[in-house]
Amino acid sequence: MTPASQEQLTNAQGKWKKYNRGSDHMPLVKSLQGHGTGWCTAGESTAKTQLEGGDFYVFYSLDPQGQPIVPRAAIRMQENNIAEVRGIGPDQNLDPYIGKVVQDKMAEFPDGNLYEKKSQDMQRLTALENKIKKNQELTRNELRFLYEIDATIQGFGYKTDPRIAELRGLRDPNADAPIAFDCEPVQIAWGQDEVKENTKAYIGPLFPNIFQKLKHMEYIYTKFPEGKIARSTIEIGGKTKAELEQEMTKQNIKVSDYAKFMLDSKDFVTAKKPDPADLVQLKVGDLGFSNTPTTDEIYRKIQELGLELCPAEVGPHYRLAYAD
Repeated sequence: MTPASQEQLTNAQGKWKKYNRGSDHMPLVKSLQGHGTGWCTAGESTAKTQLEGGDFYVFYSLDPQGQPIVPRAAIRMQENNIAEVRGIGPDQNLDPYIGKVVQDKMAEFPDGNLYEKKSQDMQRLTALENKIKKNQELTRNELRFLYEIDATIQGFGYKTDPRIAELRGLRDPNADAPIAFDCEPVQIAWGQDEVKENTKAYIGPLFPNIFQKLKHMEYIYTKFPEGKIARSTIEIGGKTKAELEQEMTKQNIKVSDYAKFMLDSKDFVTAKKPDPADLVQLKVGDLGFSNTPTTDEIYRKIQELGLELCPAEVGPHYRLAYAD
């Protein structure tokens, strides 16, 4: 069985084994079965299909007898590119002790750098987990990382690493917020009536024209930390539909059939001159409805907030601006 005890998981000694593209899939299948990895590759048909598409690498750590037979991480290739990386942690994330092994291995691949942030994030999360368990104080940068203030924590599983919620559950977000935002507690407004000239962060329900009134405020949340309102400014206009498509092709950006359908619509028009566009990303849950709203109710609420729907060309411009 896959090691479950802390002592077994901390053992990251072992070796990588490569299963060549087009080779017999059964050795790979047999090496995974009975270990509870949760990987679909343990199924014969899936393993066969995956090996038809590219090489497959598995890292096996040592069992109690010193044999490298315990699957801990996998790298699946699609032709010459990394298709996915999986571990034996919850939701197939890497377990806390195998990150460095995987990071070193990925450095061998041309596109391995694309996964570098994920590897670094998992190592930082593990270090943070150990620090919190020892009741050690967290620095401002560590709090900003845990609460994903500057960037989303990326992992290798198909869901968010559950340790993020677990570690946040051990903290007091309201007490951490002033440290993370580098301000005094009184500089955080928890409602519209608390907003003052020296307010640095707003955490509370959205109110009419909030984004105009708090335009220069760095942090706006409906709830901390999960209610962060993402804002950005990009340049739109100045490019035809054909030019946008050419740029996306040049950057190897895949365009789905549905996106292509929208691009080909007569309603997709572009402005002749470039112009900055201030964007606000909202979820329906941010809008404060007590019941499930209709589309018209959502649109009315957006207008109350002083916003309007984005022009269609924002989509490809945004994708090009954030190509990673």
